[in-house]
Amino acid sequence: MSRCTGLLRLLGIAVALALTGLRSAEAETNPVIAFFLGYSKSVNAVGLSPNGRQAVSGGQDNLLRLWDLPTGLLLRTFDTLANRVNAVAFSPDGRQILTGDSSNQLRLWDIATGQMLKSMEGHGDEVTAVAFSANGQQALSGSKDKTVKLWDLAEGTLLRTMEGHAEAVLSVAMSRDGRQAISASKDKTLRLWDVQKGELIASFEGHADEVTSVAFSEDGTLAVSGGKDKAVKLWDLATRRNLRTLEGHADEVLSVSLSPDGLRILSGGKDKVLKLWDAGTGKLMKSFEGHSDAVTSAAFSADGHAALSGSLDKTLRLWDLEKGGLKSSIDLQAVTFAPNGYRNFFSGAGLFGLAGTAPLDKRLQEKGLRRGSPVFLRIFKADLEVELWIKAGNRFELFATYPICAWSGQLGPKLAEGDAQAPEGFYTIAKDQLHPKSQYHRAFNLGYPNLLDRSLKRTGKYLMIHGACASVGCYAMTDPVIDELWELVTAALNDGQERVAVHIFPFRMTEARLAAFEWHPWIGFWRELKIAYDSFEETRIPPQISVCNKRYAVTKGKVAVSTPALQASCPPNRKLLRQARSEPLRQ
Repeated sequence: MSRCTGLLRLLGIAVALALTGLRSAEAETNPVIAFFLGYSKSVNAVGLSPNGRQAVSGGQDNLLRLWDLPTGLLLRTFDTLANRVNAVAFSPDGRQILTGDSSNQLRLWDIATGQMLKSMEGHGDEVTAVAFSANGQQALSGSKDKTVKLWDLAEGTLLRTMEGHAEAVLSVAMSRDGRQAISASKDKTLRLWDVQKGELIASFEGHADEVTSVAFSEDGTLAVSGGKDKAVKLWDLATRRNLRTLEGHADEVLSVSLSPDGLRILSGGKDKVLKLWDAGTGKLMKSFEGHSDAVTSAAFSADGHAALSGSLDKTLRLWDLEKGGLKSSIDLQAVTFAPNGYRNFFSGAGLFGLAGTAPLDKRLQEKGLRRGSPVFLRIFKADLEVELWIKAGNRFELFATYPICAWSGQLGPKLAEGDAQAPEGFYTIAKDQLHPKSQYHRAFNLGYPNLLDRSLKRTGKYLMIHGACASVGCYAMTDPVIDELWELVTAALNDGQERVAVHIFPFRMTEARLAAFEWHPWIGFWRELKIAYDSFEETRIPPQISVCNKRYAVTKGKVAVSTPALQASCPPNRKLLRQARSEPLRQ
């Protein structure tokens, strides 16, 4: 069943009570509270997608996060099943992410579905570095067990192990032709390998301390390395010579990379600075300051015009390498950041009990609104908000926006009983759907599955908007918030509103946000929801929703028309049924 259990209610109350007595700073020393707050620790590794639009970050918690850089929107979180993500890499086609972690495993993730495709075991200690082959069919890994391993990603099998380092391997890279690999180690050396034979080609010495990072040039003739000795070194792989040493960092170098054209070197380190170097001359071109702690990872964009950096200061920063400035920053500790929002029901645990403080009738009067007038609800999952609109004259006016304390699952509609998904789509609340004595204080039954859900054979029941701050499949609002919603919804129903419409969206349906999710399996469904979103934005009148050929049909609403339950009806004027541009609805 999708009913939220009493155990979860008790847990939610416990979390909420704990939060009222704690400051978020205490999360640093209390891992339990840190989890409930969605508190994120330091960023260990970052990667840029081939198209430069998305970024992936992994760090000292068990979450891998996918970001849309133009909007700063958190697109998806992945539970990595490990305490630390040490390394990340995008596949060459941008559809998959490879991670190496503290559980000694490599994991391959599908971006579109959020599912783990492969888990690869074989290392005897933490995986510290990963890299894709240029064709995306193989992967390279390095580990604290002092080995470098080559993997077949289609089968998830180990192809060969390369041994020779005397201490932990900290970084690996594979040449574009897939013939060679290079590794950097705590033993102060770099080693060049024949990938197909698994044999050592050459060993490079020159760093005075641990070599923390290494990268190939695109043509495979050069390598760049950075070390604990504060130096960046450029190597000629054919002659085995150190071409030049770049000095300028004030502390350990933790990350290096070569631009796609091989003309520039990017380095970041414990001195909190990102530096851009001319590979040909060794001269410093630019320094990028802004991080407040060590820069642990940095990567060029595919076109070489931008760079992404991650830091122990818990931020990601995107830099404009041509202009020398900061393009955007993502702070994982910002108040608006809800890192668990797409992963579990503690998504908004910090937003406890935020109803209006002034008496309800006074606030209604101040806005020229009346208790008992028709109401309309809009829910935005990723934004953790519920809007309540009240009819005033021929339009609806926004009365209040309430924080959602908790919802569960991923973005996307509910498909089946037991999937722990909070629904998306168009629902209505009638008097017989009110639960004044719910185990979650008070609750409105959303009426899932609606007509569309049933036509698509979706299953589940007892999907609610309710009190408390814990839920599986429902929207938990806390008791003070549900009390206020209850007063206004029941007043409207008692005064003659037949049904209260509830429109549930994954997020506010702007074109910028939809563009960020063009890769997502539910983009077609969301573009259909946007039709109703746009209609209300234009008219401030809830549109009329029906179901036509197993899809939502939307026509502009009329204030005088009460919101009916969904009917199977295709609008006579086909122009009013605007089909969303994208793939059909997914089952």
